[in-house]
Amino acid sequence: MDESDGRAKATALGLRPVGVLGVLLRAKLHRQILSVSETMEYLRTEAGFFISAELFTAVLREAGEA
Repeated sequence: MDESDGRAKATALGLRPVGVLGVLLRAKLHRQILSVSETMEYLRTEAGFFISAELFTAVLREAGEA
């Protein structure tokens, strides 16, 4: 969930919100996907999902793909 209101409500309820990129990192960690890079690129080009260059690079580093 990336909406700020939803994140605020989840946090108020004691939950820890995780966005799409966090889910991708967990999937890579648990070997459910092979490449965070390919999936993020697909989200950018095919799904119109905005990922800044800085965030893209940071996620790649976190995934060990940088």
